[in-house]
Amino acid sequence: MSVLSLTAQEKSSVSVMGMYGWNETWQSHGGADISGVFPVRRHFEALGAAEYLSPGVFSVAGTARPKFPLKTGEIFIDGTVHYRNYSNYGIGDLNLAASAGYRMDYVSVQVGITSHFSIDTERTSGSASENITEPVNLLYKVYFNVRPADCAWNAGAGLANYTDYEYERTWQPMYFAHAHYDISNRLSILLRADLKPAGAFHLNAEFWGVDIRTGIRYTFGYER
Repeated sequence: MSVLSLTAQEKSSVSVMGMYGWNETWQSHGGADISGVFPVRRHFEALGAAEYLSPGVFSVAGTARPKFPLKTGEIFIDGTVHYRNYSNYGIGDLNLAASAGYRMDYVSVQVGITSHFSIDTERTSGSASENITEPVNLLYKVYFNVRPADCAWNAGAGLANYTDYEYERTWQPMYFAHAHYDISNRLSILLRADLKPAGAFHLNAEFWGVDIRTGIRYTFGYER
């Protein structure tokens, strides 16, 4: 699911990362996330991700991904259920997303749509007006690598209007850079930086924030 996990392989992997961020909304904050890629069949895989941030924000997501290899690269289709809970505010965000993408060694392009439902988790009156629905939002993600995806080290950059853990303000792009270094066939060091608009609850802000993540990825299963 993570950009850092996209490789032309049929092995499972689990990534664990720590995060430090700063923006005008939450100021200085930290967090941790875990994500995984699990091939079910040769051309189908399941992906999962979860994150906790110190401002009391928890996210969880699951994706089903069929893949269709081509002579050059592959086409993939993602069906994703994503939920984010703001426990300090009693608000939950549910996103149902569908997208299609094409990736090669050096580039990946993905476009889709999502339906967003904002839920008052501490609602007492039962009024439907307390929920907010956005029936259709456009999703996109484009990134480039400096080396083929299965190299022992790699780096790249791109832009998107969502992440594995956040579907916020989809009308504004977020910019990211990522890198990995394989210590061995099973263990890799990961690094990622995000530059994104500040704000919360799909409300816009003129300020920008930065997130820095670093961690490890463990790969298991049969070899290429």
